[in-house]
Amino acid sequence: MTAVEPNATSLVGQRPCPKCARVNPAGAERCAHCHCHLLVYCKHCGEAVFRGESLCPGCREPLRHHPLADSDEMVQKARAELARVHRRMRWVQLALFLGAVLGAALVVIKLANTDFDRLKPVPRDQMNPVEKAKDDVDRQVFEGRKP
Repeated sequence: MTAVEPNATSLVGQRPCPKCARVNPAGAERCAHCHCHLLVYCKHCGEAVFRGESLCPGCREPLRHHPLADSDEMVQKARAELARVHRRMRWVQLALFLGAVLGAALVVIKLANTDFDRLKPVPRDQMNPVEKAKDDVDRQVFEGRKP
């Protein structure tokens, strides 16, 4: 972009950057510190004006619209962003749902393969001598006595 020669009425002296508040020399198009554009161009006459001015010094027209003037564009941008987030969230929700279904299926399979009869305690009179000895040790440990 070529340097624009703004008229002297719009560039009187040094001006602070509207973003970082550092002082920049007259005629600078960008802030030397944060590289923010310092000039805007009037939509009516095309004159270069320092950002932050409310009226164009050449044609005296307002430089900015009312914040609600661009609301249709802002709504469209917000809807597009929301749609993008929703698309991303659908994948996350799908992954979580599939993980929950897989986890539940694994639990069902594990329970289906469990021999519940094996988990029931065997009556002491049906134990062999080795099982009786292990049972005695387990009872002593449970009761807090040394085996």
